Amino acid sequence: MDTGFPETVALIDSGVRKLGFRMEDIRILLASHAHYDHAGGVAEIKSRTKARFLANPAEVELFSRGGKGDFAFGDTYAFPPLRPDGVLRDGGEVRLGGVVVTAHFTPGHAKGCTSYTTTVREGRNSYRVAILCSVTAPGYQLVNNRQYPEIVEDFQATFAKLRALPCDVFLAGHSWEFGLAEKLKARGNGAGGNPFVDPEGYHRWVEKSEAAFRKQLEDQRAAPARNP
Repeated sequence: MDTGFPETVALIDSGVRKLGFRMEDIRILLASHAHYDHAGGVAEIKSRTKARFLANPAEVELFSRGGKGDFAFGDTYAFPPLRPDGVLRDGGEVRLGGVVVTAHFTPGHAKGCTSYTTTVREGRNSYRVAILCSVTAPGYQLVNNRQYPEIVEDFQATFAKLRALPCDVFLAGHSWEFGLAEKLKARGNGAGGNPFVDPEGYHRWVEKSEAAFRKQLEDQRAAPARNP
């Protein structure tokens, strides 16, 4: 799920093998969205593993173009192209062995942004895990965006969906979004409990992210009035 940059593939290979698995045994590839820092290595890993690559239908063509023609970045951040083998369904399940992952379409940051949920078990405990697509709008035009006219409505619907999502453990494509370094440090200190079980932190993240989006939107709506 997400491969990072093309240069990240070697790190993934090393990590997979250190965990006692083989790259050749990977059967399914997923991506949160078609940006080069999340999907840049998909084509190479696909070629190494022969796994099936499943994507949000809204970004099938964008993956096939290697990210070129993106509504926000144009051709600036291209990556090796790859046409998906199949498409995901909003609320649909991806199953492999005993693992079940549910796809949730959460557009805004990208038209095909997809978050995923699953349940993991540790001893007698079960935890609901959310692996989230980005919800930022870095430099995006939110008002009167001809390339993505429904961007505001999509962001609003995504935040509503995320607020309602049951979550005990939340992860994301960027470590700072869910406080990876801090949680690893807290776990190493043996302060008690598992810092990754953080439902309150998840809801704080959603509220903070939505507030940042709303401020960006309000600033852009106010800009014409300040500069007639």
